Amino acid sequence: MLEISPLIMVVTFVMFLTMLYLLNQKLYKPLLKFMDDRDASIEQSLREARNLTGDTGEQERQAAETIDTAKSEAAKMRQTALEALQEEQAGVLATRQGELARKYEDFKASLEEERKALTQTLLSELPQLKEGLKARFGQL
Repeated sequence: MLEISPLIMVVTFVMFLTMLYLLNQKLYKPLLKFMDDRDASIEQSLREARNLTGDTGEQERQAAETIDTAKSEAAKMRQTALEALQEEQAGVLATRQGELARKYEDFKASLEEERKALTQTLLSELPQLKEGLKARFGQL
């Protein structure tokens, strides 16, 4: 049957403890240290990411303020340019209206002169027209 040998048991137990000690020193402690370092590194990265996220929010706010300022300045510039264009167009319109009024007055004056010339011509030819009409009516 089975015999229990105390010597083999003691040697096996000593070997087990020795192996446990060596594995603990060479494998488990470095592995646990690596895992702790990795956890600390992950935690540090998370803290940095949270800080960067906070900084990003500030930068987004500043960018939004800059965009709003640029939009308001662009609106002011557009309004100023529009007002200047309207003033320029009003000046051009006034100039054109003045020119048209002057041309109209010149046209009226020339028309009046033509009317006077036609009146003079008709008045000078009126006796001839009367004689011509009398001759025509006389023939009828």
